[in-house]
Amino acid sequence: MRREIGHMFMKKHLFIVLILCLFILIPVAVSDAVVDIDTITLRHRVRDGETLWFIAVLYGTTVREILLQNNLLSDVIVLGQELVVTSGERDMVASWYGKWFNGKPTASGIIFSSRDTLVAHKKLPLGSWVEITNPDTGVRVKVQVLDRGPYIRGREFDLSERTAEILGMKAEGVKRLKVRILSLPDQSS
Repeated sequence: MRREIGHMFMKKHLFIVLILCLFILIPVAVSDAVVDIDTITLRHRVRDGETLWFIAVLYGTTVREILLQNNLLSDVIVLGQELVVTSGERDMVASWYGKWFNGKPTASGIIFSSRDTLVAHKKLPLGSWVEITNPDTGVRVKVQVLDRGPYIRGREFDLSERTAEILGMKAEGVKRLKVRILSLPDQSS
């Protein structure tokens, strides 16, 4: 009888310890998975005139995060320096451009067509890939930066007419969207 009570007592304690271990381990695994899905790590080569603040804004991160990721003790960076940067989703204002540019060369050299899915940005390297999301509908599109612009203050991206249609913002003309930088072209040249 005592032996059976001892085994029951031991099983009960083992069960409790097992449950506690699960409560401790499961949230860590889930939170790590969420971080990996929501962020993308890229390598950014510093271009002329860029500051850590500019790079942080561009990628939707913070100067502190860039300093930590690159083991930097100060915010001094130099031309050509390669930095590891985590790209997060951030808000931006976008407009679109269309048919009146058809047949004209883009900054990347391809001929513009309002029916192509592409975007223009002032500073991102040509050939970069971005994911743009309409927060109202959840519609996402992955597009390549192949042109320069917009040249109106307060706007960060100019979408081709087709890209604006896909995102459901053509009628609005200008809209606040979410953007995440997915990849940069090889910047070694």
